[in-house]
Amino acid sequence: MKTKSRQKNEKMHGHLLPCCDMCKKTPASGLRGGIKIEKIFLCKECEWKIVAAESNRPDYDNLLKKVKKLWRINLMRQARRRNFIGKD
Repeated sequence: MKTKSRQKNEKMHGHLLPCCDMCKKTPASGLRGGIKIEKIFLCKECEWKIVAAESNRPDYDNLLKKVKKLWRINLMRQARRRNFIGKD
């Protein structure tokens, strides 16, 4: 017996689906299930967590660390790309 998600994945065979860089999940609605900023993809759920974050909540520091890590990774990717392109 096939699950709905497996059936959907079989229908999407051959398509590249995004993976949220924060929670590592693939949105059911593909690219429409999130936002892409630079080279970072965030699902709507993680995007909402960032937007609705309140500094007085206990999980705020963890969320902030994850966001900083994503931007750091993005900056490193950009630096590598610039160095690679600059070596003609």
